[in-house]
Amino acid sequence: MNGKINKLEGTLDYRITANSMNPCGVGDTGAIWTDHVGELSDVLTLPDGISFPEGTKVSEDGVSVVDSNGNVIFQFTDLQGGTVTSLTLDGKTVTYKISVPNQYMTDGVPTREQEHLNVSASLDVSKLVLTDNYITVAAEKK
Repeated sequence: MNGKINKLEGTLDYRITANSMNPCGVGDTGAIWTDHVGELSDVLTLPDGISFPEGTKVSEDGVSVVDSNGNVIFQFTDLQGGTVTSLTLDGKTVTYKISVPNQYMTDGVPTREQEHLNVSASLDVSKLVLTDNYITVAAEKK
């Protein structure tokens, strides 16, 4: 935070992790492994006093949130080989869905359990808009 200019600085790194309960199963006969996580979904909502700048939208390719000049505000930095299947922006809320395939496939068949999920994104907070005196008011609440 920079209280002198009422602005946030830097980026907020965002990570979603989930561990599979299936053992790796290499060499297990008759084992059934996950071929993909078909829908990993989540919602990111900005708190009171913080908003996206006027004109913010989902990028044309549908994989990031950009300002009116096309500068990236929110983007995925590691999809673990997956794809963004849905990304929407409604006011202060970003909603997304991601599909992550099993990296261990031969001819479309899993040969072992997929890696634990470890998907990450980044929010450039320096591009967000703060209400007047947001930094001062936030400091007073501490």
